[in-house]
Amino acid sequence: MAEQLGGIAGQFILSINATPFVRECFAAFAIEEVATTWTISGGPPQRVIELIIRSRPQRIPAGVSCSG
Repeated sequence: MAEQLGGIAGQFILSINATPFVRECFAAFAIEEVATTWTISGGPPQRVIELIIRSRPQRIPAGVSCSG
């Protein structure tokens, strides 16, 4: 996926699980960590870190929260 996204003419933004493998695969792109909450199959909410990966370096504006 990283290879395909690196070859597109346009821009992209991707939200994906924060794992060492994902960090390694997308190291060439702008990566920002955000805290969020997952709820899976009605289970208890879990605080997790997601990665926001962009084609261009750009920070998420102050005050924008990805948590629910």
